[in-house]
Order: sequence, then C-alpha cells, then structure tokens
Amino acid sequence: PAVIQNRAERIKLELYDTKYVITAEFIEKYKNTDRLYLLKKQLKNHLNRSTVVVYEDHVVVLYDVKSAEMLSSGYLNTLAALLESNGCRAAVSMPFQRLGDFYKCYVQTTSCLLTAQKLGRTETVARYENYMIEHMFLHFSDVFDLNDLIHPSVKLLLKHDKEKNTDFTETLFCYVRHKNDITAAAKAMNVHYNTLKYRINRIVELTGIDFDDEMTAFRLIISDKIIDLIHPDLEDSGSADT
Repeated sequence: PAVIQNRAERIKLELYDTKYVITAEFIEKYKNTDRLYLLKKQLKNHLNRSTVVVYEDHVVVLYDVKSAEMLSSGYLNTLAALLESNGCRAAVSMPFQRLGDFYKCYVQTTSCLLTAQKLGRTETVARYENYMIEHMFLHFSDVFDLNDLIHPSVKLLLKHDKEKNTDFTETLFCYVRHKNDITAAAKAMNVHYNTLKYRINRIVELTGIDFDDEMTAFRLIISDKIIDLIHPDLEDSGSADT
C-alpha cells in the first residue's frame, strides 16, 4: 500500500477520499479490442474521469467522489442508459478509501457480474453490496451443501406446501422480512390481516418455531436467501390457505 500511495503522489494523482470501482463488460462474450477502447473513451467522457483502463476484457473505472451519497441511484440510471446503448452491463464495488484496496474492490465487481449472471439477473448496473451474501453462499457451496443450512422448520413447511398446496413458506419469510409485523406482512402479500395471522398461527402449530429467538430469526433469514438462490421455484409452490 505504501508503494502504491507513493507512486500516486509522484504522478500527482489527486483523488477524493471516497472511491469506487466500476467495471463494465459486453454482454455478448466475444473479444473486440476496438469496441473495448471505444467504451473506455465513452466512459471517460461520461464520468469525467481519466482513471479508466482496459483490463482482462473489462473497462475498469476508478471513480472517486466527495461523499458516498454522490453515487446515487439517479446517477447510476444515466450510466445504465449509456451501457445499454452499447450492449454492456457493469458492477459497482463497495466504497473504499485506500488506493491499495483498488484490486480487491475490482474483484468485488467481477464477482458481482458473475453472481448476477448465475442468478439470471438482468439489471444493467449491479452493486456488489446487493450481491455479497449470494456471492458468499455460492463460494461456500463449492465445499458445502447449502441445503444443510436451511432451517428444519423451513424444510417442513416446504414439504407441507408441496403436499397440501399451502403458502406457508413464503408467508414465513415475508413475516420475518417485515420484522414479525403482521400488518406489514399482510400488506406485502396482499392478504387480509386475519388471513396472515391464521397462517402464522398454523406455522407455529406445525413447527413449534419461536419467532422471538434471535438465532432462529437469523437462521430463517439465511434460509430465505438460500431458497431464493438454489430453489427459486419453491417459494411459489403453494397458493391455498389450508
């Protein structure tokens, strides 16, 4: 890090404290050097930054801002429009301060692009902060069966939903996502308050689950993420209120 910082000072590279890596790639996977360097030029002009390079068939931007808030969703939408016109997509790293963390954050963006692709996501600009949990699970799945991390109560409800055509698994996850607030969960699922309350009572009867236990809540959140990651079709398996 000290060598990198000294080199930046020698070439008088002045940057704001908050930095991001933005990595862009063409959606169609074929090498075309001319297109890469044309995209590089467009991004330099659009972002008003000279810190743009071509690396590993990507266009990589070291984007510095005065504050993290300056990289707003509105700003990213204008970037997305440019990328879409070129048949490209991009990923944005977590914010960082030390120039020595540049490569680490570049890896975040390439991992984000790969994770989004594996999940079938089609957003033009993806942020690593929205994919890091899925990235962690996918990496972990190389050495461990993710199904073993699913809470036993969730497995029981998945089986019940399949056999009885109920919707208890998604009800459980929605309830937990809304911090055990029946009113908020009922609104999100577009069902009556009493319907949601009945489902929660039935879930407790079937599983004996304790929603007030902190570790249980944490494992349910993990289970929700894993189900979405490896079994995205299961959450829609039921629809009735049996």
